[in-house]
Amino acid sequence: MMSKIYTLFCIAMLSLCCIACGENWSAGGATISGTGDPNNTQPGNGNGATDGEDFSVQPDLKMSAPVRDECQGIQRELTFIDPTQGTPIDVETTQKLTDGSSNNTMSNMVVRLTVTNLTRQELIEEQPTCYVPISMYNHLQKERFFPEQYCESTYRVTYAPNESKEFYIHHYLSKQAMDGEWRYGEESSYANQNGTFSPCDILSIQFSVIE
Repeated sequence: MMSKIYTLFCIAMLSLCCIACGENWSAGGATISGTGDPNNTQPGNGNGATDGEDFSVQPDLKMSAPVRDECQGIQRELTFIDPTQGTPIDVETTQKLTDGSSNNTMSNMVVRLTVTNLTRQELIEEQPTCYVPISMYNHLQKERFFPEQYCESTYRVTYAPNESKEFYIHHYLSKQAMDGEWRYGEESSYANQNGTFSPCDILSIQFSVIE
């Protein structure tokens, strides 16, 4: 099975950030690198860190077990990664929210998205051009938290037969209470080379910050 790894950063009050590696895309503090990424960029709204935020009293971070589904020959999975150990969180887990200083991305939440083509034919995913097709909601505010903007234009990502692509989302969470959810595929659709594009159900994974 072929595998590609992409990295997506959503870090500390950066309105626009870049990585000097291959093709890059960025919006609202989020960056994704690797081939096939869109070139059009527009600033959005990321979740910013607060300079000097006091983590001497650490809130709890509750993260759910991995979620996975299959649709139109595509398997999709969202998994939380321990930001300190770098290991997958395989069961529902509650741990202390750190300040992110233990890793070089200064992130205290890491989410892994894995997309796999299970078929013997090339499949295509159509996504929004101006931001990554991963969004975060804060249900305490009853609104989409990231990205802020919506995008009408699209681009296409191609998955070879049996190809698997991984994306890592590095995010900074502040200490404030939050009932959160990461969603993938909210505005994505899929097709083979000769088919009509159709959406899949939204794949979502839950978390909460408990003060």
